[in-house]
Amino acid sequence: MVSEQVIKLERENEKLKRMVANLKEQYENNGEKPKCCEYCEHFVRHYLRTNSTLTGYGASAYGHCEMGNGTKQRTGDNRCRYFEFGENK
Repeated sequence: MVSEQVIKLERENEKLKRMVANLKEQYENNGEKPKCCEYCEHFVRHYLRTNSTLTGYGASAYGHCEMGNGTKQRTGDNRCRYFEFGENK
């Protein structure tokens, strides 16, 4: 029973890895990257306290720019001249 679930999760994980690799290849080959704050190295997402017992915090739609470009109520779909694609986003 547990082994069947593990096998299912491993298959799903491999599928997701292939999808990520395909997307990464697509962006690298085309030179097109989603130039919006959500994917920027300088964007810091804001978190709000939630009622969740697991983490206690949840990501909001807002954040701020570490480069000081419009730090109030900045959403993930804004753009600016300081955009740098963040690998860990």
